[in-house]
Amino acid sequence: MRDILTVLAVLLILALTAAVAAPPFVAWEAHRAALDRGIARAAGMEARTEGAVAIRLLPTPRIRLERLHLGPEEGPSLDLADLASEIALGALLRGEVRFLNGEAERAELRLRLSPDGRIALPPVPAEALAGQVAFEDMAIGQLVLTGIDPATGRTEQVRAEAVRVSGASLAGPWRATGRVGGIPLRLASGLPGRDGAVPVRISGGGGAAPRLDLDLRLAFDHSAAGVAPLVSGTGRLVAGPPGSDADGVPVPLQAAAEIRSQGRSIALDNLTVEIGEATRGVRLTGSGVVDAGAPAIRLALEGRRLDLDALLGAPGAAELRARLVGDPPRPPWPVTVDLALGSVAYAGEEVSDLRLAGRLGPEGPRLERLALAAPGQSTISIAGDGGTGAFSGEARIASREPDRLGAFLTRIGASSPLIALLSGPAFEARAAIVSSPPLVTLRDLRLETGGATVTGALRYTGRDGGAPARLDAQIAGQGLDLAALPGLDRIAGLAGAVDLGLTLEARDIRVGGAGSGRVVARVVSEGADLRIEELQVEDLAGVEARVSGRLMPDGSGRIEGRVRARRAAPLLDLLAGLAPDAPLALAPAFVREGSLDLALTADGGAGSRDGRVALRGTLADGPFEGELRRAGGATESLSASLRTADSARWLGQAHPLVAGKPSSLALRAVRAGPERLSVTAQGELAGLRAATVRAFAYHLPDGVLEGGEATLATSDLRPALLLLRLAPGAAPVPADLRLSLSRAGAVAT
Repeated sequence: MRDILTVLAVLLILALTAAVAAPPFVAWEAHRAALDRGIARAAGMEARTEGAVAIRLLPTPRIRLERLHLGPEEGPSLDLADLASEIALGALLRGEVRFLNGEAERAELRLRLSPDGRIALPPVPAEALAGQVAFEDMAIGQLVLTGIDPATGRTEQVRAEAVRVSGASLAGPWRATGRVGGIPLRLASGLPGRDGAVPVRISGGGGAAPRLDLDLRLAFDHSAAGVAPLVSGTGRLVAGPPGSDADGVPVPLQAAAEIRSQGRSIALDNLTVEIGEATRGVRLTGSGVVDAGAPAIRLALEGRRLDLDALLGAPGAAELRARLVGDPPRPPWPVTVDLALGSVAYAGEEVSDLRLAGRLGPEGPRLERLALAAPGQSTISIAGDGGTGAFSGEARIASREPDRLGAFLTRIGASSPLIALLSGPAFEARAAIVSSPPLVTLRDLRLETGGATVTGALRYTGRDGGAPARLDAQIAGQGLDLAALPGLDRIAGLAGAVDLGLTLEARDIRVGGAGSGRVVARVVSEGADLRIEELQVEDLAGVEARVSGRLMPDGSGRIEGRVRARRAAPLLDLLAGLAPDAPLALAPAFVREGSLDLALTADGGAGSRDGRVALRGTLADGPFEGELRRAGGATESLSASLRTADSARWLGQAHPLVAGKPSSLALRAVRAGPERLSVTAQGELAGLRAATVRAFAYHLPDGVLEGGEATLATSDLRPALLLLRLAPGAAPVPADLRLSLSRAGAVAT
């Protein structure tokens, strides 16, 4: 700046000298070459004028140039447009040049910056620094500072509007005001000290904008390569109430640091940032770098604890959150932040070991890395590159209590429908994520839980205009336990939120830890309906099944298919898991050990709170019909009927008294209270007829029959003796018996 003013002073002196010697009607443009040579000789650098030239002597000397260029084309230079200024006569008579009421429409200072931050400057006349040149008031409509990197040719510009400058000499003291990016700035400098350093104070903002205060010392390191500015001092930034009005930052923010220059960068030491009030805010400490060569700002901050619930409950927090989500700030230079917090209180939970790295720039916010310990003994880490919804990288998540983690994510507003599936045992998962709204893709997905492994890929397309959201997945599993997986009701609820397309192939499948089989499933949703195109089970604890059907989000719907098994016991155990209060323990041994081939119809969907399951076919080598009804998540009724043409199959004995003789059994259980079922039965075993006279009570907590009565009648009791493993006599034994049960403690007698 001092070089610029020196050139202006010399220029005006030459103009005034020429004006005294020439009449006012001289056409100065005709003498442009001589004028340019005079300016260049006085300024010590190349000079070139363009356009009109006007000089006035009275009443006050005044000069006007339409365009003036000082300096070489490839070196430091100054361009001035529409330059005009008056000169004080009294000072001129004393050999001084004092510019009065100067103005320029536009001024551009172009500087070449070396990699170490040095600036190439022309020599400055000593008399200009000694105070023989001064500016009382210079107004510049637009001041542009352009830095050029000679190695890359890249340019960076800083623009200031409505600049006003005054200085007692080129060495100072200086006063300047202006606006940068719409924000007012003020500068004041003192005289150089014994060491040549100049004190400088810069303040800016205020009112609706954050306020910045800098107290600096500016020194210069001279060498043949140029001048390196050496800056040191302190800086402070204050924003938010009570220092700003309603258009400013709605939550208090203060930042302070020690400042020192490092080549083309400014180091911020002992940096402190305070957000919010003292009782419900956070204090961060660390360091930073303002890199003018990049250009970029890098901050490394850490804090002990952030009570985010209290901060968001403070006045103005709702407005702050709306601004950050709806229109986040976009600084002209990228701001990279590496943040570490010991703990964060949010949504009634405690999040610990938070590590966040990201960037805020003209393109908006971008995430680079996120790691934290979440509720439910969970850890979440994300690494990649993304912003404003777009992201590409890798995510890892592990949880010992998935239900608690899912509840926390729901409370903080996470809207992914996959959160509904967070339940069951502990798990660990990782995947490569590519997100470009409305599309999110998970590749190389791997999930490990309870000794099982799931791999595959997911593709989620969010709502786009009138089109509904959609989730497509191709999943392969190994070692899954069906008893630990989310029920079909959760998947049906997921289908109510998105259109679904699921292909699953799972091997080494178990039920309650037993068995080993294969499951293939293709599930799609049509609007709110969930259609099971195919569910095929192979050798799952000896069970073979193939079913299909449709489920609604409320659990209603129908599933139909066929089930086969070498032994009925595994299927009965699976039904017991779905309906633990059903009296399936009453099934006799020959039923559990017998084979089955049944047609299945499930209304309401397996696992729903209301529904009906009907089975019809063969069981234990005889015709079978059964039905289970549930209401409100509890068994409402159970009925079953079974027949055989050869009672020897039920008794496991080929005795002539039972061989080839038919038997039948009919059982019905109806809800009779919160913990009781009323059970009735009738049937015939090789001629022995049984019927319930007074219904038996089935006690659900311990699975014991009590308080009932039945009649037994037969013309020959000997087949029943075979059931009791007793040797029958030679003659028939007629009988007419009554059986009563009562309970003594945990035993029925």
